[in-house]
Amino acid sequence: MISWFRPSFLTYWIVSAIIDSTAGFVAASANPIQFEDKIRENHRQDPKFSFLNSADPYHAYYRHRIERVRNGEVPVNEKEVTPPLKPATSAVADAIPKEPPPLQFVLEVPHKNALDL
Repeated sequence: MISWFRPSFLTYWIVSAIIDSTAGFVAASANPIQFEDKIRENHRQDPKFSFLNSADPYHAYYRHRIERVRNGEVPVNEKEVTPPLKPATSAVADAIPKEPPPLQFVLEVPHKNALDL
């Protein structure tokens, strides 16, 4: 069974995706307050939707996303564009270490055996 332990780093991405899509649907609905109440009622026991509660730490982000969708800053139900990652070939090329610089302070010490000491 999947645990929805909220402080975990990985669940932040899942919760933020749910918040983004829910905020888009709520902002685009004809009656957002009633639609939000309906979602809250249907998902009362689901911890993924606890951000609908005003005491939840993610509630401020949820309200922020609704306002951004209403103002037209973010299209409805579309995530913000993140910069693409480097292609895999350049990542492999970056992973190969470069040749280290030559040693500057190397002293050639004559070899001594145990009898010489």
